[in-house]
Amino acid sequence: MGVIDCSKRLGGLYLRYELCLVLHEARGRSLTVAEIIERVEADGFTLGPLPHKVVADALRWEVRRGRARRVRRGVFATGHLARSSESKMRLNLRKLRAELAARHHPDDGDFEEADANADDRGATAVERADDAVERADSLKCGTE
Repeated sequence: MGVIDCSKRLGGLYLRYELCLVLHEARGRSLTVAEIIERVEADGFTLGPLPHKVVADALRWEVRRGRARRVRRGVFATGHLARSSESKMRLNLRKLRAELAARHHPDDGDFEEADANADDRGATAVERADDAVERADSLKCGTE
């Protein structure tokens, strides 16, 4: 699923999706690894005991595929990200958040805060409505 140990710690494909979107949402501005980590954590996810290494390794993969650019040591910017790829990444991360919300207690506010951060970064009204529907469905489907 892309989350390690049923927690909110990202790994694998979903980590790379999140990193690409964080860089893409910076709108051409380069970000340090520390800034990227802050934004991922603001979205409600964790990266484990060595977050700088995890992010650098994942971004190295994305640099090879052209979706991220290495500006200098520890600083990255967005590369080419097709609109269809961006949509697919956003959709998969929304599904992941809904799945995690279903697994965690509904009083856990991390993902609601993440939705607020997405609003600050320009999420459309349709995306916010989709998120609200998914949250409502996940609450109906049996939370702990």
